[in-house]
Amino acid sequence: METQASAKPREVRLGILCLWAALALGLINSITHIFRFGTQLPLAILGSTFLLTFLFSAFFIYKISQGRNWARATYLILLLFGIAYTVRGLSVEFSHDPVMAVTSVVRVIVLLYAMYLLFSYSSDAWFKGRKKLAAAR
Repeated sequence: METQASAKPREVRLGILCLWAALALGLINSITHIFRFGTQLPLAILGSTFLLTFLFSAFFIYKISQGRNWARATYLILLLFGIAYTVRGLSVEFSHDPVMAVTSVVRVIVLLYAMYLLFSYSSDAWFKGRKKLAAAR
C-alpha cells in the first residue's frame, strides 16, 4: 500500500495519460496515412516496425508510470529528436494532407504538455521520492 508521500501526484497521472493518448494518436495517424496513400514496404516489415515502435514507447511510458526517472529523462530526449523530425516534415505534410498534419501538430502539443506535467515541481518531487524509496530497499 502506498503512503501519502509516495502516491502519484495528479500531474504524473495526467502526464502519463497524455503519453498513452499521444501514442494511440500516432498509431492511428500512421495507419490512416498508409490506407490513404499506400506504402511500398512489405506488410511484414511495416507491421514489425509498428509493433516494435509501440512496444518501445509503451515500455518507457510504463517505466515512467513506475517512477523511473531514467525513463522520464530518456523519453524527453527521444521526444525532442522526434519533434525535430516531425517539424521538419510538416510543410510537406500540410501540402499533401492538412488533416493529418494538424493531427501531427496536436500530437506534438499533447506530448509537450505531458513533458511539462512530468517535469513539474510536484512530479519532480515524486520521482525523486521514488528513487529514494528504491535506494532504501
